[in-house]
Amino acid sequence: MRTVNVQFHMLLEELIEFVVDVSARHALSVRLERWFPTVVREVPMDANLRTEVRKFGQVDRISLLHTPARARKAECFTLNVGTTRDNRLAQAQFTGGSNKVDAYDVLKKVAAELKRRTVAGLWVITETGNVGYSKLFRVSPGAAAASRAGRVELVSMAFTQSFRVDEPE
Repeated sequence: MRTVNVQFHMLLEELIEFVVDVSARHALSVRLERWFPTVVREVPMDANLRTEVRKFGQVDRISLLHTPARARKAECFTLNVGTTRDNRLAQAQFTGGSNKVDAYDVLKKVAAELKRRTVAGLWVITETGNVGYSKLFRVSPGAAAASRAGRVELVSMAFTQSFRVDEPE
């Protein structure tokens, strides 16, 4: 199985816009999920995703579903939404994999679009205070601007590491 994994920080509005664009471009259906209490909602193809998210409430995961030609089952590409707690924005993660060539091609195109909408490289500050620069982590323009303005603090999924757009002093 060939896989893709991208870790990034992105504001919810930017994330929804991304999902709207790639789902329309690649004919992907969308499923919204909340972990507690567990709620799953398949979004109709003709629905307005922004409205559906507003009605749904807290979204923890967005699944993009692609049904390859001559396949009975859809391939699921997962977008774990970066949660916001107080003013801390946790990392989001896009991941998926497939043995089917056409599904993997769509997965790569979606990941490439995500990379076009984000910038590689953040300063990472560990729990023990170590600081290093990593291009593995990405950030959207909106999240970078919000971080620089002090509106959000960028943190890891487990809220253990913090990230800076600019080099820490």
